Amino acid sequence: MSRFERVQKEIPRQLYHLVNGLVITWATLQWGRPVGAVLLALSGLGLWLSLRYREREVPYLEPLLRLLDRPEDRNRLPGKGAILYGAAVGTTVLLFPSLAAAGGVAALAAGDSASTVVGRAFGEHPLPWNARLSIEGSSAFAAAAFLLSMLFLPVGYALLSAVAGALIETIPWRVDDNISIPLGVALLLRLVGMGG
Repeated sequence: MSRFERVQKEIPRQLYHLVNGLVITWATLQWGRPVGAVLLALSGLGLWLSLRYREREVPYLEPLLRLLDRPEDRNRLPGKGAILYGAAVGTTVLLFPSLAAAGGVAALAAGDSASTVVGRAFGEHPLPWNARLSIEGSSAFAAAAFLLSMLFLPVGYALLSAVAGALIETIPWRVDDNISIPLGVALLLRLVGMGG
């Protein structure tokens, strides 16, 4: 598969990822912790549907999974990315004050989407500590996360959350970045005094 084809296959997933994150960031700033409870409930429903889908196909899920799921996830746990995303973001929103949680969600939404698309399209310089990722992708993460976070965080906090999110994504551990980024960024923002 060519680089262009890989990027083209990733765009619908990343747009979904971004739009979801934008809506959740806005909702968190408006309503706070109840948004986290709703997301955890939706993740539980998603897990139930996924397990049911493994037993037999659920017709209305098939087009969505074909568009948004990675093939390796469909074989193990259909909708895995969305389930983890909802559970991790929901937990972040429940655990942290609104501004800190929104900073974590925004870093994941904008940063992770940008790093995936830019990294796959233009990534030529691997990171020394994680060759799977590129300097180009990580730079795109930081830039996109900063731009989104600036809409509701003071500039210094927005920059901190963007750089922290980009660095967390590059750590070569087995924790899914849908979990580590929102929780890690929200925790850091809370530790440096961001409430809300």
